[in-house]
Amino acid sequence: VHEHLGGGSLGVWEYAAVTMIVASLLFMMAAAPFHSWFVDMVTDAVLPVCGYLTLLPPFAFLACLISLMAGVFAPFSAFMQPALLMFSGLSLLIGALSANGESNLRRLFAFGTVYNLGFMLLSIVTFNHTAVLSAFAYTVIYILSMAGIYTVFLGLKSRNNYLTELDDISGLSNVKPYMSAALLVFMVSLIGIPPMLGFVGRLSVVNLSLIHISEPTR
Repeated sequence: VHEHLGGGSLGVWEYAAVTMIVASLLFMMAAAPFHSWFVDMVTDAVLPVCGYLTLLPPFAFLACLISLMAGVFAPFSAFMQPALLMFSGLSLLIGALSANGESNLRRLFAFGTVYNLGFMLLSIVTFNHTAVLSAFAYTVIYILSMAGIYTVFLGLKSRNNYLTELDDISGLSNVKPYMSAALLVFMVSLIGIPPMLGFVGRLSVVNLSLIHISEPTR
């Protein structure tokens, strides 16, 4: 397939095929504006299933997208970069604004995943070895931070019920100070505030984006 695409001029059908494949991957990744089904599914899931859905599948499909970009879609890089940049911006905007007004923990985690997927897509726009390494590092840091947050919430299970609302963790520092401190550390890392690891991932993505923006002016 790669040899066929790279062997001659690219026609409408080739671009249509690439568009459909990329659109289906973005849908399965839950990138905005294809995120509604993902948010609804996570909202109805119990907390352990919610953790699985927000941690593994979206980033597995991101790995598929990176693999396809490296092995098949290389001739379409000029076509794909603006599209990935657009979906990245939408995911960042919709994820941040929607999460800001949420009180349901599961919906909050879902929109947080959409937001972080925006950073992932932003990191692979330039698509070189540095970009892939940056996306991998960001993904690992995100998964570790979210896994820590889910572990804390699993430990806060009360009367065989998982916490569902932000109000449920009100006063946590007085009742369980160690869990509260652990949750704070993981949240600070997830937000990307130094000196936590999350800051390193965000910094690498921003640096790559600035380099990509400044390249045409050189």
